Amino acid sequence: MTYSARFLAITLGLGLAAGVPAVRAQSGGHGDDTHASMHGTGRGGETPGHSHEKCELHLGQVSMTKAHHFETVFAADGIRIYFYTGDQSPLLVEKAEGKATLRFKDGTSREIPLVLQKPKEGERTVYFCPMHEDVVQMEPGECLKCGGMRLFAQDYLYAKADLSKVEPGALEATIRIKGLSGGEPEALFTETYEGAATTMRPEEAGEAAVPGEAKEAGHEGHAH
Repeated sequence: MTYSARFLAITLGLGLAAGVPAVRAQSGGHGDDTHASMHGTGRGGETPGHSHEKCELHLGQVSMTKAHHFETVFAADGIRIYFYTGDQSPLLVEKAEGKATLRFKDGTSREIPLVLQKPKEGERTVYFCPMHEDVVQMEPGECLKCGGMRLFAQDYLYAKADLSKVEPGALEATIRIKGLSGGEPEALFTETYEGAATTMRPEEAGEAAVPGEAKEAGHEGHAH
């Protein structure tokens, strides 16, 4: 092989090797199919440099799918599933429906329908503007960017179940949702019960209004 040919082969080899990390980095993005099969990522499942803080507005556990984030809130009276976009902006349930399959540590299981539920009076509620993702707050109001449009109250899917005597780690809930809008009509994920969360408003529960304000009180998170 001549010097010129050898030089060309080495140059091409180095170029291909240098391109591999870039391809892998792209495959770890939010739109990758890898995320569609992630079950029950939760707070502890956050990838390096990526936070779920923006969709922990109800202090729940977060799962990622191909095009959505879902916040699962286990409470004494049942399970609440809140919807968010891939960019972690609040969403309404609209026509989506589903079911929760509860599997207990003792080997028993139950299947419970997920029904649309609007926040009740005194319940922790997120208000948002669907047109401006930065307009998110914990009290009713208007979006000045829209000229005074009334903010939407984030609703959720609800599975009624008595979890008051269930111990942390003794329950696993598999959530199946269909009828989603956008490029992901169905979603499947699993979360493990880590303990009951409060569903009261922040001022009634003595908590910060949004997760970002709760860091000093012990709420962990990374900058997005």
